[in-house]
Amino acid sequence: MNEPEDPKTLERQRVILEVLAGRMNVTEAALELGVSRKTYYEWQERALQAMRSALRDRPGGRPPYPVDTEKELLREQLETLQKERHVLEGRLRIQEVVRQTFEAMRREASPPKKKRVLRATDEHRGASAAGVEGALRGGLPGTAGAVLQPDAVEKPPPGW
Repeated sequence: MNEPEDPKTLERQRVILEVLAGRMNVTEAALELGVSRKTYYEWQERALQAMRSALRDRPGGRPPYPVDTEKELLREQLETLQKERHVLEGRLRIQEVVRQTFEAMRREASPPKKKRVLRATDEHRGASAAGVEGALRGGLPGTAGAVLQPDAVEKPPPGW
């Protein structure tokens, strides 16, 4: 309302009011404004909508709170940041639980046992390479090709 009035706007307003009052027809109004009849009708409809909007009843008294657009924008940004913070805190809690779970699992797990590597040499407990290979195929030196069952053997045979 504090804006200076545009002369074109004032002229359009005057012509629309004259048409509505019956002092001018739409064709004359469109010619005077230098537009088509369609454009005139669009302007008239916009003017009537604005008038209806301006004449609607408004709640009486003071508004419930003063509307400060900058304050409202800051409030919305604060709400967004609080939501993001909540999400990030949740992620941190989840990461901490996962870390603690892995630490507990690592503490409970026994260290892996080292495997002894047997070498098929004559120096190693007197076994020969052929004897070890034979044992792997199901027989031990001096057992005449007998197959040993792991559950049946309590002590290693002599020569091992």
